[in-house]
Amino acid sequence: MKTTSKVNINNAVLNLIQIDSLEEIIEGMVNEKADFFEKKYKQKIEEVRKTRFVKRGNVGAEVLFILKKKHKVEGKTVGMYRNILIKELFIEGEQFIEYFQEKFLMVLNYHFNVRRVYGITLESSIEEIKYEAIEKFTGIKPVLFKNTLIGSIDLNNNDYIAIYNSENEVKVVEKLGITSVHNKGSEKAVFVQYVIDTKNDFFEISYNDSVISDFCKQEKHEKIISIQSNDEVSIEKKFATEATALMNLYNRVKNIMKDVVLIHSISKGLSSSQVNQMVSSIKENENVSDNDIEIIANSEQEAFNKSPFEAAMYQYFKEDREKLLKQVLEEETLNDNEKFKEILAKDFPEIDSSNLITSVKFLKNMIAFSKLKQNKHVVNNFEDFIFYFTVRDFAVTKSTTKNNERKPVYTSDFYWHLQEVIDSIKLLTELGLRKSVEIYDKKISQEVKISHYNDHLNFVYFQFAKKNSTASKEKNILKLAESRLLIHELIKTKFREIVSRESGI
Repeated sequence: MKTTSKVNINNAVLNLIQIDSLEEIIEGMVNEKADFFEKKYKQKIEEVRKTRFVKRGNVGAEVLFILKKKHKVEGKTVGMYRNILIKELFIEGEQFIEYFQEKFLMVLNYHFNVRRVYGITLESSIEEIKYEAIEKFTGIKPVLFKNTLIGSIDLNNNDYIAIYNSENEVKVVEKLGITSVHNKGSEKAVFVQYVIDTKNDFFEISYNDSVISDFCKQEKHEKIISIQSNDEVSIEKKFATEATALMNLYNRVKNIMKDVVLIHSISKGLSSSQVNQMVSSIKENENVSDNDIEIIANSEQEAFNKSPFEAAMYQYFKEDREKLLKQVLEEETLNDNEKFKEILAKDFPEIDSSNLITSVKFLKNMIAFSKLKQNKHVVNNFEDFIFYFTVRDFAVTKSTTKNNERKPVYTSDFYWHLQEVIDSIKLLTELGLRKSVEIYDKKISQEVKISHYNDHLNFVYFQFAKKNSTASKEKNILKLAESRLLIHELIKTKFREIVSRESGI
């Protein structure tokens, strides 16, 4: 099936894209067919090349300069770029509309700063899931094409639906409506994305929290809600608050896809019965003490049974710490436990032998902490690190780091002195990470806070990078969007790998 697109596009959609990013997209559209545009604007391009206004040879920038003069307005406005898109580019053919769609959906990957991740159980094949999603969301029965955009698209109509399918994923982007915060000039389209990820067994709702919040705050006459209510509850009530809106969106998709995918709590079905089996087996052995049973019951496997994804956050934290110790400590210090035991037993004979291992770990941690405090520049050069975490013992206390600048926690007393508490609980409820990937020969980082709720994981990406990060220097939203997409996939896959390792599922 060929993608159906209409050439009109409203300002509410373009208002989601930064002006500089619109310029990048338009330049890219022109450069896709550089020979065509060079012939079409040959004389004007030659005149532009005699000036110093644009870099010679960049046809996209040269043509954009010409089109800006043609649609001259004061400053850079969405209206001007809208006219260029509609009156100059979209009329040149379907490929330009498709190029804009592709880049617009990529920009949304940056716009969507919140991603709520649930679990799924597959009831059908991936091909049936794709087919069901397309049929139910668009009301059509198309022929599927791998890795392509399919479905009905109209950037001027309120019923915007775009569906992407790939080998392990179905993505549905839907326009919920339009909101006007202060006046018509500040209209913004409100989008949400649903992802069925069959590789990791995840269902994800992505959105921008500030836009959804504004959308739900507005009075009826200040917003247009595109989707319909299929029951007795009015659509206005379903979008009365951010919390109710997200709950209703979740339940709506859950109902739409119920024949092929069961969407549920992220931890459902993951809690392993291995611990109970081990404890039962040990209890049958008369030579095993109650203390030994308690040690096993407090193992990492038991922590996993309590909360698989909080245990996964702990494992991530633990692996990060082990990597850090390898970087900071000399190999002899890192591996020679017996030497440290002898020192402690000699200088501190009051330490019980059963606590020596814990004491050795603490001593190594303090050595690493001292080195890092003396060499803060080492930490400041880290590309990937933890900047925030929360550990909670429901019976006793909750400890949370305060790190507004989102710097590495490794030079903080708090981090090192909490290691034993964290290792005893083996669960983290929140984790703040900075993660980097290489995009077009440049390292770009993203900062994200991950939280665990009863039924889902919540990923909140920071839209404004801290001053010393590579992301803060990167102005190209398309690159930032692509890096966010890659980093999100890496983190999701890492969590799924940890859970699979611990559960065997």
